[in-house]
Amino acid sequence: MPTQTTIIKNIVPVILAGGNGSRLWPVSRPDLPKQFQAIVGTDTMFQQTVLRILEINFEQKPLVMTNQQHLSLVKKQLLEINALDIHLILEPTGRDTCPAILTAALCAVKRGAEMSILTIPSDHLIDKVSVIQNAITSDKLDRNSLVAFGISPNCASTAYGYIKTSAGNSDELRIIESFKEKPEEKLAKEYIEAGNYLWNSGMYLFPAELLISELRKLEPNMVKHCQAAIFLGNTRGNFLFLNDCSYQNANKISIDHALMEKTNKAKVFEIDPHWHDIGSWASVWECCEHDKSGNVKMGNVITSKAANSYIRSDGKLTAVLGVDNVIVIAMDDAVLVADKSESENLKQLVNKLKAEKCKEAVAHSNIERPWGNYKMIESGDNFQVKHITVYPGQKLSLQLHHHRAEHWAIVKGKAEVTVGQVEKIMGENEAVYIPVETMHRIANPFDEPIEFIEVQFGSYLGEDDIERFDDIYDRIA
Repeated sequence: MPTQTTIIKNIVPVILAGGNGSRLWPVSRPDLPKQFQAIVGTDTMFQQTVLRILEINFEQKPLVMTNQQHLSLVKKQLLEINALDIHLILEPTGRDTCPAILTAALCAVKRGAEMSILTIPSDHLIDKVSVIQNAITSDKLDRNSLVAFGISPNCASTAYGYIKTSAGNSDELRIIESFKEKPEEKLAKEYIEAGNYLWNSGMYLFPAELLISELRKLEPNMVKHCQAAIFLGNTRGNFLFLNDCSYQNANKISIDHALMEKTNKAKVFEIDPHWHDIGSWASVWECCEHDKSGNVKMGNVITSKAANSYIRSDGKLTAVLGVDNVIVIAMDDAVLVADKSESENLKQLVNKLKAEKCKEAVAHSNIERPWGNYKMIESGDNFQVKHITVYPGQKLSLQLHHHRAEHWAIVKGKAEVTVGQVEKIMGENEAVYIPVETMHRIANPFDEPIEFIEVQFGSYLGEDDIERFDDIYDRIA
C-alpha cells in the first residue's frame, strides 16, 4: 500500500482540458468552457483536477492537453493555485480524445521508453484521491495491458457510459468485453442487476509505447500526423504549440472507439473514489448542497413552492414559483429553463442554436483576454459599445484597424494611451478618438484596474480586423 510520501515513478499524469461542455450551456460555452469555471466549489474544475494530481507524489511533471485559445486562461488559473511547473500541449483545434492522448504519449516517451500515461479528464469530481494513487500502484496492473478505470456503480444511472467486464473479482484486472453508450433507464437497471458492468470513468493508464504500437496498427495515419504536429510544432518554455496543418489531419475520434473497442489488450480495473462526472445540470444539482426543499440556489434567487431544482442567476433577480425538478439558469444574455430530466439532452438544443447562428451558443457577452476582459453592451449594423477592463501591469497590443474608428472614455483608473505618435496619461472622465488605420494602444502600468468605454464605428466590426505591431502575449501572426 503506497504512503503519502511514496514517489510514483515512470507515470506521466495527463490532464485533458480541451472539451466544450455544451451540456452545461449557457454557463459553459466554447470561449469559456465548464472546466475553467467554478461549477461546484470555489476553485474551477480544472484547478481542482490539478490540485488532486499534485496531491499524488508523481516524479514526472504533469502534462495538460488544452486548446490554444485557452492558453492565457490556463496560465492565469495555474498561477492562482501556484502550480506553474506544468507542461502544456496546445491543440490548434479539438480532435477528440484519441489524438490528444496519443500526442501526450508521444511526448511522454521522449522522457523515457518505460513511461506510462495516466489520463484524467478535467471536468470530474473525485473525493478520494488515495483510491487513484492505490490503483495506479497496484501490483495487479501490468505493462502488457491498456487499462481503463471503471467506477463501481451505486445506481442505475443513465448519465454515464458502461463497461461490460469478464468474470472476476473486483480487485482484479479484468478483460473488457464491450463498451456501452449511455443507456435508457430500463437497460441501465439490467446492467446493474447483471453485476458485471462498471461506469466508464474516462480515466486510463497506458504504457506509452504499447499505446503507440497499438495505434500504429489501428490508426497509422493518426500516429503519422500527431508525430508531425509535434515535430513541426513550436516549443516555448513549458509550452508546445502543435502544428495546425498536421494536427488537423488526425482522425477526430474518441480513445474508446479508436483503440479500446478494437485492441485485444484492453483491461479494466474497478475503483470507487467517490467520483462524479459533471456532465449535466442534473449532475451539478446532485453534487451541490440542497436547502430543505431540495433546491440548489446560486446567486440572486428567490423561490416559493419550488422543490428539487437547480436555480442560478449571474445577476438579475430570478424568482421561481410552484415548479419542481427544473433547471433555471439566468445570465445577462441568455436564460435556460428546462425539466431536470431533460438535462442530458441539452446538447441537442445547443446544436439547434448553432444551426440558427445564435452567437450566444458559442460566446459569452463577457470575454476574457490575456490583459483583462471586455463586455459587449450594445451593437448595431455599423457600431458597437464595449466595457473594457485592463488589469494592473497589462497592456493591449500596439495595433490598428482597417475598417473601424474608435472612441475611448476612461471611467475608472489611469491609463497610458498611445494614438499615432502621441503617448499620454489619461484619467477618469477623459476621452480620446482613434481614426481608422491609426496605430494605438492602452496600457496599465499602475496598481489599480483600468475601466473604459469603447465605441466602435465602421463598415466592419469583426475581431479579426486587427493588425498587430507589438504584443507581449505573442499574438502577432
